[in-house]
Amino acid sequence: PTLYFFSNGQPIDMAQGKLSEQELRIRLANILPKEEELKFNRALELLQDERYEQALPLLKSAWELSEKKNSDFALLYAETFIVMKKTEEAKAVLTQIPIQDRDSRWQGLQAQIELLEQAAESPELQQLQADYATKKTPEIAIRLANQLHQVGKNEEALTLLFEWLKGDLNAGNGEVKSQFLAILSALGSDAIVPKFRRQLYSLLY
Repeated sequence: PTLYFFSNGQPIDMAQGKLSEQELRIRLANILPKEEELKFNRALELLQDERYEQALPLLKSAWELSEKKNSDFALLYAETFIVMKKTEEAKAVLTQIPIQDRDSRWQGLQAQIELLEQAAESPELQQLQADYATKKTPEIAIRLANQLHQVGKNEEALTLLFEWLKGDLNAGNGEVKSQFLAILSALGSDAIVPKFRRQLYSLLY
């Protein structure tokens, strides 16, 4: 017997004689897309639709399945964190990329991180932090939390608001809770959302 293997309508391999199951599996493994490639391609589709939160676990899994040897996977993983303004997570990924793979794209992502970090220390944010340090009011807390959220410091923003909610769920005539919920809603399926939702529910029930 003769067995032909096709891909996209083209013959790419053949085998003559009887094949054992193990031999067949080996040949198929060399032809079929690897699991990490399938996950990476699915992540690309999600990123085209700006579904960053759903793409992240696929990119992480693809990178880990490649034993962290495929730097293209890692670079896109880091880039997705940057788009989401998660600079610490992006830096953690970039530091794991081998020196020989730190090309112009790697340098460009590092530069983007630096710009985001500079923006996070804007004069407006610094002034709000100074104002809040001297006069802690719900109104300033709300403005500061919003500014922190704008620069991607979401955990810091939510922690700030939650401190007020622990003392009074109706702080700032309910505006603190409204801002807290608005940030949670904006974060969608971000990993920190369940944590802060549980904290809020612990106050409500």
